[in-house]
Amino acid sequence: MCQIKYRQLSFIIVCLLLGWWINNAEGRVSDALQQMTGRHTRVVWVQEQGNGADPFAFGSNLKLVGHDTNDGRGERYLAERTANYFKPLLTPDGKKVVYTDITTRHVFVTNWNGISTQDLGTGVAIEVWQDPQTKKIWVYVFDGPQPENFYFTTQPLYRFPLTHPKQRELVWNKTPMNWHNFQLSADGQRAGGLFPWPHAGVLNTKTDVWKRYGRGCWTSFSPDNSYMLWLFDEPHRYLILFNCLETTGDGRAQWQVNINSAPGINSFEVYHPRWSNHVKYIAITGPYVEGEGSNKILAGGRKVEIYVGKFDSQFRKIEQWVRVTHNSKGDFYPDVWIESDG
Repeated sequence: MCQIKYRQLSFIIVCLLLGWWINNAEGRVSDALQQMTGRHTRVVWVQEQGNGADPFAFGSNLKLVGHDTNDGRGERYLAERTANYFKPLLTPDGKKVVYTDITTRHVFVTNWNGISTQDLGTGVAIEVWQDPQTKKIWVYVFDGPQPENFYFTTQPLYRFPLTHPKQRELVWNKTPMNWHNFQLSADGQRAGGLFPWPHAGVLNTKTDVWKRYGRGCWTSFSPDNSYMLWLFDEPHRYLILFNCLETTGDGRAQWQVNINSAPGINSFEVYHPRWSNHVKYIAITGPYVEGEGSNKILAGGRKVEIYVGKFDSQFRKIEQWVRVTHNSKGDFYPDVWIESDG
């Protein structure tokens, strides 16, 4: 009898210690993020609930997860239902999350608290942008019956106001595109993307012409008006950045930035690189250590975590990293919102 009580007491103590460690770890993450950004920060991503083998978030065994530095709750589910939450995107005000159920090809928006969710209609959402003049928030989606495959879609790119999803406007239909990753400058006059993979370039939304900058994947475009584009190198360890406002003798100003040097990554592959709404901060996932061969992205894995990094003043290196997640499940597709002055 005493032995049973001792075991029960030991189990309770272990649970209490584990709870204390988790709560303190979550608190340390919030403190570290707040210290790095100096602002209220939110991170959203998808979490695979099995063995982590769905890094592209095509399946239905996913949870929508978020971290808010101001609410004291740490990592938490934004929606209780296990389903498909493809490419979650924080709105520019940080109050809502736009995502796609890619199994039904429907776009949804949910409040950060997950209480209210609205169906925005058909399509695959790839970007959310706010017009600096009208303050109207626009959602960009691929939609239509045109064919697509793992690498690209031939469906046209449309946009619609978040509050009026039926008011759709055609944005681009001259080339196939890839949904990983399309982003607009603050003024909306430029957008970076793949037209399609592996052709990385910048679209001038005024002239309706795109310019190729190189070969790679997972492009991202600076969220301010500095017009910087990056493409991801084939080994998935470096960003190759282009200053689209400056040129060198070969017609482009470019440089390389390592992004797999964060503590815990240990020089392994990383993925899902994305600029936040603040030009100094990015998000990635890693390390990818499962599977065979040199490219281990497709295997995913439970060791894949979310990291947020800060560029130095010259955008030549990542000067600081914060690991956002500490769990035993695969975490993918992060998006970061940092409170602005305006």
